[in-house]
Amino acid sequence: MLPQPKRSFARLSPTPQPSSQAPHASSSPLIRSQRPIQVPSEIKAERTEIVAPPLPNGQATPALPKQTKPALTPTFVDPDVFGSTPITRSKKRSKKRATISTASDSGSTPATSTRSRKRVKISSAEDLASQDLPPRNPSQVIQSNSTTAETSVQSSGSKVGLSSTAWVFRDPPPSRRTIAHTMEENGVDSVEYQDPFYSNPADVPLRPKLFAGRVFNVKGNSVADLKDFQASIATPRPWLKSRRFLPATARHGWEYGPPPPSRREVLTYFGQDETRPTQALKRKSQLAAPTQKNKYGYKLSQKKPQREGRSMSVLCLEVFAPSRGQLLPDPEKDEIEAIFYCFQNDDEELIDSTIHPGYHAGYVIIDGPQTTSRRAKLDGIPVTYVESELDLVNWVIDTTREWDPDVLTGWELHNSSWGYVSARADKAFSMDLMNEISRMVGGGGFNRKDGYSAHHTSTFKVEGRHVLNIWRILRSEVTLNQYTFENVVFHVLHQRIPRYSAGNLTALWRSKTPGHTALVLRYMFQRVVIYAELLDSAEIVSKNAEFARVFGVDFDAVIFRGSQFKVESFIFRLAKPESFVMVSPSKQQVGLQNAPFATPLIAEPESKYYNHPIVVLDFQSLYPSVMIAYNICYSTCLGRVEKFKGTDKFGFTELKVADGMIELLKDYLTVTPNGMIFVKPAVRKSLLAKMLGEVLDTRVMVKNAMKGTKDKSLTQMLNARQLGLKLMANVTYGYTSATFSGRMPCIEIADSIVQTGRETLEKAQELIHSRADWNATVVYGDTDSLFISLPGRSKEQAFKIGHDIADTVTAMNPKPVKLKFEKVYMGSVLMAKKRYVGFKYEHPDETEPVFDAKGIETIRRDGFPAQQKMEEVCLKMLFRNQDLSEIKEFCRQEWTKILQGRVSPQDFIIAKEVRLGTYSEKGIPPPGAAVAYRRILKDPRDEPQYAERVPYVISNAEGRRLIDRARMPEEMLANRSLGIDAEYYIRNLLIPPLARIFNLVGADVEQWYDSMPRQKRAGKYGALGGMRIDSHFLSAHCLVCGGEGGEVCDECRESPTESAVTLLRAEHDAQARVLDLQRICASCSGTPAGERLLCDSVDCPVMYTRVAAKRDAQDASRARELVGQLDW
Repeated sequence: MLPQPKRSFARLSPTPQPSSQAPHASSSPLIRSQRPIQVPSEIKAERTEIVAPPLPNGQATPALPKQTKPALTPTFVDPDVFGSTPITRSKKRSKKRATISTASDSGSTPATSTRSRKRVKISSAEDLASQDLPPRNPSQVIQSNSTTAETSVQSSGSKVGLSSTAWVFRDPPPSRRTIAHTMEENGVDSVEYQDPFYSNPADVPLRPKLFAGRVFNVKGNSVADLKDFQASIATPRPWLKSRRFLPATARHGWEYGPPPPSRREVLTYFGQDETRPTQALKRKSQLAAPTQKNKYGYKLSQKKPQREGRSMSVLCLEVFAPSRGQLLPDPEKDEIEAIFYCFQNDDEELIDSTIHPGYHAGYVIIDGPQTTSRRAKLDGIPVTYVESELDLVNWVIDTTREWDPDVLTGWELHNSSWGYVSARADKAFSMDLMNEISRMVGGGGFNRKDGYSAHHTSTFKVEGRHVLNIWRILRSEVTLNQYTFENVVFHVLHQRIPRYSAGNLTALWRSKTPGHTALVLRYMFQRVVIYAELLDSAEIVSKNAEFARVFGVDFDAVIFRGSQFKVESFIFRLAKPESFVMVSPSKQQVGLQNAPFATPLIAEPESKYYNHPIVVLDFQSLYPSVMIAYNICYSTCLGRVEKFKGTDKFGFTELKVADGMIELLKDYLTVTPNGMIFVKPAVRKSLLAKMLGEVLDTRVMVKNAMKGTKDKSLTQMLNARQLGLKLMANVTYGYTSATFSGRMPCIEIADSIVQTGRETLEKAQELIHSRADWNATVVYGDTDSLFISLPGRSKEQAFKIGHDIADTVTAMNPKPVKLKFEKVYMGSVLMAKKRYVGFKYEHPDETEPVFDAKGIETIRRDGFPAQQKMEEVCLKMLFRNQDLSEIKEFCRQEWTKILQGRVSPQDFIIAKEVRLGTYSEKGIPPPGAAVAYRRILKDPRDEPQYAERVPYVISNAEGRRLIDRARMPEEMLANRSLGIDAEYYIRNLLIPPLARIFNLVGADVEQWYDSMPRQKRAGKYGALGGMRIDSHFLSAHCLVCGGEGGEVCDECRESPTESAVTLLRAEHDAQARVLDLQRICASCSGTPAGERLLCDSVDCPVMYTRVAAKRDAQDASRARELVGQLDW
């Protein structure tokens, strides 16, 4: 066996020499040694022939022997190394023998056949490297097409030339792992990432772009734009650089590409994608959307609530009162006809009337002509008949007292549900419903007219019972663009439910058809059951009940009180055993405190596009960890190092320490960066450190218990507890720094915590910059997180370095301060503080990244769906292929769709919070407020709740101000002449967010739009009730071919058969599409086939598609008339 390392074989190339040095070479055959060279049997080597290099000036290449075996790499043979004796092939190839002729050391004549034979020794490159050999002459080197190597053969005591059939050892090339390891050791980039470029040469800007003091010169990806190859090894001829022998396209060499697909693969591909062209045509009429996280577009994952073991009973209520026309019910004028309820409890005597266990639901109705047993009976649902509206109100009071629910709830308690019953009882019967259903005799101590309750909770209050306004609670629990009942149900419960206006419900209720009355009852009953489902799915009752146990406060305080109230509850329980009394400063005393001067470390990011890895590290609970590690608290402070204006001011009072105390405890003190002194835990452990330590330890125990249990209800309860503990740990710092509304603030303690956290972050940043082996740069820091740039590193290296940094920084800080590895961005854009986006990897084995955005329009709720879709698609294109031409083409396609009106109005609905009563009368209100005022003018009861999100669309109606062109979505659907203001949306709402991103890579998005060709779509006119003059004229485009020349142009009239088929097919397709959409809506709303659909939910995309299909069917309705006008 050969010694390690293993070596490969390379065949020697013959070195032709001048005839003057060997005059006999041409006439004398080679003499082969009688003792052939012994090659170990373990070595398997293959021979090859030398491939001649291409000759200049198009000269023909000499014919070479046919190569039958895989080629080995040819080698250099230097005449200065191997001597000048010529080597030629024997003409007698059939003998397969040759001898080696050598020259004597004294330069004697060549040997003959009778000359004594010499033994040949084969030496490796390492042996030759140790010998003193003459320098090589590059002009005498024979170079092949492939990579070359140098070998030498040495005879015993003299230079020798070897036969072309001889083999020698050669060192193997380095492995990929060796190369990668040495590159990292020598600071060479492991990966070269692609910068943004234009794949279309026509898109390359003529001059560089100047933005924010930086010059961007974005180029294309053609051969002319590539950089010159920088070779580190000098060769006689530059590697593939001679244009004399190579075409221009081969300037930078060739590499193997993937083979083309086989015929079978092509046939399989087209066989599977036969419907792709049809689907592409359908998508052209709508905006392209990014890949959804789920199939149906839900923004929230559905939770399966565990309803067994309920500790609090809940009573949901909803009312139905027929209204006047299209107005909402008014408690002063409209009587209650029916009340629907759903009671959640563990009482076995009450049967479950729904598919959910523990739900006892039913309805109470006034007996009358419209509510006989046949008309008002729903199968399997309990129903109670009463004689009058007064009996209906009394039934509510008696049932509430009998069932004694802990929680009273409804979707919106002011204009409906419990609020409507209370207002109706007061106006019609002078009854105080809130006092009647109270658990306390003579209740009513609440201030029912306070503004805080009207704006944040509910004005309906019952002593002894919790009142939950589901709509307001879900606004803080889930993140949605709109909080209409139908939209919340879709995203939380994953159900599509219909919506009927008050006017349509009244018409159905008063209809002579019994099925219409049953439809109203079924609709209202479904709503009240969904109220209970929302409570369980969002875990409102169970989660807040666990929070109350953890915090030690009542149930209402968890929902409606602030965090300081909860922190105080914790501190009180720890302060009492330690004999501490907590002070309560007045507002005047709080105002006399010093102003806070410490600010968290927020380093402005370097705004740019990063194509290399960005590692994100985060300190785990930084402020609670600092308070524990450095023992910072009210109870451990010994004052200041230096007095403040000659006083020992501490918060709103002064802290005086006994003389000699500091000197006595000098070895047990900690001085924070702001000059405050605290004792170490060996002297006294602080109350805040005890509290936070117990909170964090308990949370770890709870999370471990969650892993070991399989009971879903127990897991749900434990998860609520650990969330409460996490919240408590995060808000403790805020308790010390709440200088405006704080109950016991202390600026000195708050500044100590902030300054220590800032110093911890700065030390970590200095350490990262000081390590040359990491070669990392902190590009952004925010309070407790670090964004670290690693140029030229791969994803695997980024994970390795990130974990190494986290472990090193954690080791240099006292416990429990810990820097945690969070994620790696492979492609990201840092725009400003708290505004960034990138492709996120949380584990090194992940293959597909996650789109992660913070603070930009893709996740902001004040935008609209088209803006979010378009920006996310463009960002994903940038991160995946960096092709700006592809992004430009995509943007132009989407803008063309918008300009031509081939989009849905639902993608352009803007929903912003409206707070009526807070806007100045001198200024112009926002568009959402203007739409709300119009709603109030039509119906005073239709006033939006405080901070409710009001949807609107900027239309193409007359008017220069936005408030004049803002319209409700219902108006856009009802009036065909109204469309979106395409120019406003593109220039003011779509281009600016894209420009903020692509300016950082040197692209001019606004110039893309200005330079694109404008195409105006031929409008579909003929609609009645239009406001514009063009709505009173027919289209001038042919309905058959789309060209100009009337409804049917002259060319199409010459082919009446084909034109008739086209017109009738278009009419049939339009009608079939309307029928298909009506079947979908009928199955959702429970409407019998053939009846008019009354659902008007603006949150359902099928609604907009159905309206557009109806308009297309109206346009195609003249097909038969036009067919009759053709000349047959």
